[in-house]
Amino acid sequence: MNFMPKASRILGEEGIHFPNAYVTTPMCCPSRSSSLTGLYVHNHNVYTNNDNCSSQHWQTTYETRTFATYLSNAGYRTAFFGKYLNEYNGSYIPQGWKEWSALVRNSRFYNYTLNVNGNKVKHGDDYHLDYYPDLITNDSLQFLRYSKRFFANKPLLMVLSYPGPHGPEEAAPQFQNLFMNVTTHRTPSWNFAPNPDKQWLMRITGKMEPIHEEFTDLLHTRRLQTLQSIDEAVEKLYNELKELGELDNTYIVYTSDHGYHLGQFGLVKGKAMPFEFDVRVPFYVRGPKLTGGQKIDNIVLNIDLAPTFLDIAGVKAPDHMDGSSFLPILKNTYKTELLNKSDGETTHQKINWRHTFLIERGKSMRDLNYNLRTLTKKEWLTIECQKPEYQSPCGPYQRFECFFDGYEMRIRKCRKTLWDHSYEDKAHKKCICPEDQPTHAFDDQNFEDNSELSSDPFINVNKRRLNTNEKKLQRRFLKEHVINKDFRPTFIESRNKRDLDFSIVETFDVEGVYELSKLLDASTSKMFNESTIFEDNFDDIDDKNSTLCTVSSNLSISCSDEVYQNKHLWKQKKNRLDSIIKKLQNKLTELKGIRRHLNMKRPLLQGLDSIGSDHNGCDCNVNRDNRSHHRRDKYWKRQFSKYSKRKRIRFMDKEWRREKKMRRKNKFLNTTCNYEKMNCFTHDNQHWKTAPLWTKGPFCFCQNSNNNSFWCLRTINSTHNFLYCEFVTGFITYYNLLRDPYQLKNAIYDLEFSTLEDLRRQLNKLKTCVGAKQCTLPVRKHYNNHIIDDSANMSGISISNNFSAKSRSERKIIS
Repeated sequence: MNFMPKASRILGEEGIHFPNAYVTTPMCCPSRSSSLTGLYVHNHNVYTNNDNCSSQHWQTTYETRTFATYLSNAGYRTAFFGKYLNEYNGSYIPQGWKEWSALVRNSRFYNYTLNVNGNKVKHGDDYHLDYYPDLITNDSLQFLRYSKRFFANKPLLMVLSYPGPHGPEEAAPQFQNLFMNVTTHRTPSWNFAPNPDKQWLMRITGKMEPIHEEFTDLLHTRRLQTLQSIDEAVEKLYNELKELGELDNTYIVYTSDHGYHLGQFGLVKGKAMPFEFDVRVPFYVRGPKLTGGQKIDNIVLNIDLAPTFLDIAGVKAPDHMDGSSFLPILKNTYKTELLNKSDGETTHQKINWRHTFLIERGKSMRDLNYNLRTLTKKEWLTIECQKPEYQSPCGPYQRFECFFDGYEMRIRKCRKTLWDHSYEDKAHKKCICPEDQPTHAFDDQNFEDNSELSSDPFINVNKRRLNTNEKKLQRRFLKEHVINKDFRPTFIESRNKRDLDFSIVETFDVEGVYELSKLLDASTSKMFNESTIFEDNFDDIDDKNSTLCTVSSNLSISCSDEVYQNKHLWKQKKNRLDSIIKKLQNKLTELKGIRRHLNMKRPLLQGLDSIGSDHNGCDCNVNRDNRSHHRRDKYWKRQFSKYSKRKRIRFMDKEWRREKKMRRKNKFLNTTCNYEKMNCFTHDNQHWKTAPLWTKGPFCFCQNSNNNSFWCLRTINSTHNFLYCEFVTGFITYYNLLRDPYQLKNAIYDLEFSTLEDLRRQLNKLKTCVGAKQCTLPVRKHYNNHIIDDSANMSGISISNNFSAKSRSERKIIS
């Protein structure tokens, strides 16, 4: 906002600024879905920019309950101009919008397609005709004029969703020479790496190379340039409302769907992190009777937009919305005495409001078990590929296998012919017979240390050629045991070499954090393990109910007369037992799954003394040449007979198209920018088509990973300002922003265990909350001998009785 003077003057000096504005999920589609519906991500199930983003399930279940639908039913003229959702294909107009001009797919400035009231319109690369930010502004001004002329007495809602400063960061020609030497993105956390006290991704990310540093500077410049078109748009919109006589009758809300990082903690670019630079967004409100130049420190979220818009229109917000209307905060400014500071800036007094909210990204495996009818193909593959029957490589009688094609997980048929007996040969190699003993590959002392090399049942340890897994272990061994400063393991080709300072790594006890997480699991009774299963299910029964019934040594059961006579007590006792039985059944299912997994992943060796024995079901005396294949051949003949020649040709053609697509995606010769379970990007001299251009050559960087899913508590009040996060890996972080505003140090060991338990309980409540009542935490207990004294009940807000709001037909909202 420091580089947008027009918007800062119109919205900041003449409006109200909320400096503590956040999004609950710092990603495009999840955040936009939350803004539209007023729901947390775990309640609308749009977890990423792909899965469920504008899917059929979203369209039928949640898109029909956006604020546009409620306002349209209330008589508002609704209009949308700009980027909608990342996976919106332009085949329909969402319910609730009267005027519709939305971008098909993700952000573009040139060469894009729009859905304009049901018709697809393609645009080229002519600035005067096709530059998208200017087109959004012109369409919105035309809509205002048309509404004023033909629907003067009808209220309106208009949403302007600009692509900037999102990629590909193409500025208008008149702004392409600005901000060339601006480096305000180089904050204290910029290139602060490695970070051994943070989550896995931060621990493996080293300092940026010089090419990455130059890229962040140029990218920051291009983003500031794209914002100039939005700055001009705010001024044009302001002048148009003023000319139409509707400025004092319109609420203008300015915000974003997420933040960005540019080199922070060594990450070249991106979002989807729980840190301030990704979750904190600008938030300004200008409206009738609002005194300009005020700052309100209360927390506002993107999920508060929908209930606030409904509140402005006089429509009651549905109970299922997780956000709350901040209109009472705005109304409170009319009666509150303003305190003038020495510098002339006006600050609004605090009122009772939320002090804690949830930041979430991704979902746990338990969340994947929702209704299978709502699963996308990728979600289904994520679940199915964890089953033993789909593991790669193919085993005997296995029909399908999952594999990683360089971009995502896929599933394919095991292509083994009737006369190919390699299955039997490989299966036999699971048995270590005397003729298969390693001769000089390992000695007796080091064989057990390298037993992990034989975890794959199809690996022949007698071969001297190393496979991928063995090479990985060899690099790990050299890194840990070979004293050579010049040795630097390459994480991915063309990517920054991981030159970690292991003396720094050892200063933070990473394993201790995982152990601490396990203790929290046991103490809060929210997760189960073998040692706490019975404690988690039985110790929480109150003493009264536990003594009502007893089991004697002969397994006979007797209960007190109170149970048989008191109907309420009998029902309470029975329901409690049913709940415990259900938990134990679920745990038994999990344990069986673990046992099945361990059986499938049985180690190749139990020790050198087991060679030649049949303790593991191996028969070393089997004649490999005289095995009977009658039953197996009959099975495979039946399977292959199902495929006609036409189907086989179609399958081969599909495989050829898939390989061609992968070759086309590979931008650089002899390099790769894809790593399993990592989110990587490439950049070269041809990426940007407008000035200023990149001329430093190609590079690759992996900026995110699948194990970076997290759930965080963010608390801001008069005594505390902290971020507490739990990652899907079990890692825990805590940042005290009062002492560490740039979140450089994980201060998890500075907290008492009782405080961690309380934080865990709060987080568990928010992770499953539904509705504003559940998603607003009450006054909490002590934190380090301090009390959080903010009330969570919005009814505590005092509203001026002499506030005379205009009728619903006279109110207008522009977001």
